[in-house]
Amino acid sequence: MDSTTQKGEMSFLDHLEELRGHLFRSLWAVLLCAVAAFIFRTELFEKVLLAPQMPGFFTNRLFCRVGQMLHSDSLCINAVPAGIQNIAIAGQFSAAVIVSLVAGLIVAFPYIVFEAWRFIRPALYENERRNARGAVWVISALFLVGVLFGYYLIAPLSIHFFTHFTSSSQIQNMPVPFHRPQDKRIPHCVRSHIMIRNIPCIIQAPLRQFRHGVPLPVNQHKRFPVRPRITDCFDHSRV
Repeated sequence: MDSTTQKGEMSFLDHLEELRGHLFRSLWAVLLCAVAAFIFRTELFEKVLLAPQMPGFFTNRLFCRVGQMLHSDSLCINAVPAGIQNIAIAGQFSAAVIVSLVAGLIVAFPYIVFEAWRFIRPALYENERRNARGAVWVISALFLVGVLFGYYLIAPLSIHFFTHFTSSSQIQNMPVPFHRPQDKRIPHCVRSHIMIRNIPCIIQAPLRQFRHGVPLPVNQHKRFPVRPRITDCFDHSRV
């Protein structure tokens, strides 16, 4: 773009062509960083994303030390980690993709600013270029400071606030424990397999009962048949 500017002014289409090149390079940088983040998603989730809720996190330990010095236990935040439960069949995959894209955007942000500066720089006068020298480093540093501020201060305080906030004493927050106890009747490793294999049986159970003359159980509070349980189909399918 510098050589083209020296020869003469660029047309509107030339500017669009140049802008497209900068946008494509920025997009490729984000995608490459996102792919790398997705490959190391386990470390990204366990050591970075879920770290602010752990008692050993830097901010949590710092607040606990200050609370001990002031003899106040209320400053000790996130003393017990809150568990996270996935209830969607593709929930973890969707979360991994979104987190990887955000991580790729954060890592590639300095390069995106550099591409934007390369596009704007030829249109500036010499004194404007001299005054804007180092803008890429300053913008990247301020962005990094904002990310660190949100990660080390806003995130742990928000987690502690939302996990302990209550609207009434009759409503309790029940976080999911990390090691959920196994169901003695049905092994945890086959629960989803049982549900998937018994979907046709659950649908056909009312038809079987109606065909053999067995009345369906009716809910006493609402006038509609009770949905058949998964245990009612164990005799008709093998796990």
